Amino acid sequence: MVELNRPVAARRATDAASLESQSDTWVAEHVKAAQSLAGQSVRSWAADEQAIRSNADETQFDFTDPQVPCLQLTALTVESANGSITRFGNHQNNDEFGVTVTADGAALSGKAMDGYRFRWLDELPTGLVTSVATRMSDAGDLTEIEFGFGHEVVLIVAGEIYATATTRLDFHRFDESLLVFTSRADHDAIDWTPPI
Repeated sequence: MVELNRPVAARRATDAASLESQSDTWVAEHVKAAQSLAGQSVRSWAADEQAIRSNADETQFDFTDPQVPCLQLTALTVESANGSITRFGNHQNNDEFGVTVTADGAALSGKAMDGYRFRWLDELPTGLVTSVATRMSDAGDLTEIEFGFGHEVVLIVAGEIYATATTRLDFHRFDESLLVFTSRADHDAIDWTPPI
């Protein structure tokens, strides 16, 4: 009986290793797509923005709050000076979310619906991308991308802002939206769940 189980166990281990390898390759492709923006000149940013909170009957939505030093987005695009569009989104991998990067991505549709709006992000820096840094989670997902524009940054984080019963907001990492910062210090000052 033990002899019969060994090949099955070995096959399961091989299948698991193969799936992990495929996942690593898939994530590496997204890292490479992000890194390909180094040396490119950014012309504009656009996004589908997600409200931070709403009233009880979900007829009024807040997209900004003094305690929120970032944008909360469902999708983000960057247009390079050569006309190419790179799209940022997210994916779920078991218990956490990561950032996806699609080179030669499609422009956003610009359609609005309750709690979401399309807009151009003129507050984000443009010009030459001088550096690209990525951060992976312990589970192997791409969870942060930081683009340098000289002394300015655009930091994209897989995360989400949760409204609470009070005016306090909770910031969660590894979640299903994109949080976009223009300051690493603002990012680092947040009391994240889970902690950094």
